[in-house]
Amino acid sequence: GSTRNRPGHLNAIWGYWSTDGLGLYEYMLLAEELGAEPVWVVNNGISHREGIPTAQIGPWIEDALDAINFITGPADSRWGAVRARMGREHPWNLTYLAIGNEARLTLLCLTQAHATSPSTLSLASCADQDCGHPSYIGNYISFYFAIKARHPHMQLIANCPLGNAAPTDLFDWHIYTSTGDMFEKRHAFDGMVAGRDPYVFASEYAVLQDGGWGNLQAAVAEAAFMTGLEANSEVVRMASYAPLFVNTNARLWSPDLISPDMCRWYGTPSYIVQQLFSQHLGVIYMATTVQ
Repeated sequence: GSTRNRPGHLNAIWGYWSTDGLGLYEYMLLAEELGAEPVWVVNNGISHREGIPTAQIGPWIEDALDAINFITGPADSRWGAVRARMGREHPWNLTYLAIGNEARLTLLCLTQAHATSPSTLSLASCADQDCGHPSYIGNYISFYFAIKARHPHMQLIANCPLGNAAPTDLFDWHIYTSTGDMFEKRHAFDGMVAGRDPYVFASEYAVLQDGGWGNLQAAVAEAAFMTGLEANSEVVRMASYAPLFVNTNARLWSPDLISPDMCRWYGTPSYIVQQLFSQHLGVIYMATTVQ
């Protein structure tokens, strides 16, 4: 409904208030305006702090199906009618949907990491546990088959490669790291084989540890990483830098790609790299050696 009627909520894990001003409707409008492929992430009943057992996940699945109906349903369907009343009669197309995000017990992981090695404590130290919550696979399978039954064309994204545990169209790959490590990650997907391995969505990546407010060194390392994405494009289906936006008057994370305030905006050097890659598409990958 109207943004004026949205109550907002405390985004407790990150410690800030969300106005709920960017909802599903606004997100789809933004993707359309940018000419971007929308990827909707649904709540799979697992947060960084707690999780819903698979036996109780039914209402969350219904929420996901309702959201898909809101996006793609005809104007005379239940949630398509809500969309139409908001001003959008024609449905949008939705191909990609992620089942949850970073389904790990982050606080438990960080607590254990602090106890064993406080000097190296970081979110990256828990990044390999993105399917670590005990309910994740069960919840994922329940979502997967319920959504595929109604929307067989949709490409569903897992939080990690699940191997033989569950069908996987694509899996999320996240990294926030240092300049040197990001540079080395240009080889992260070199050993993957299309048809044998699941497809990759590198959906969150950025130089964080020494990126400052966004600097040239970080941008160069990210550019090197992106050459690896292009070199392995037979297995890396999609990629997106993160975070995309930050309000310069309410900055809680840095660096970010685009920084607006009420009057203007600017992009970091990483933004220039993203622009460079989007506007100059190569057709031949030239192997290079850097010393």
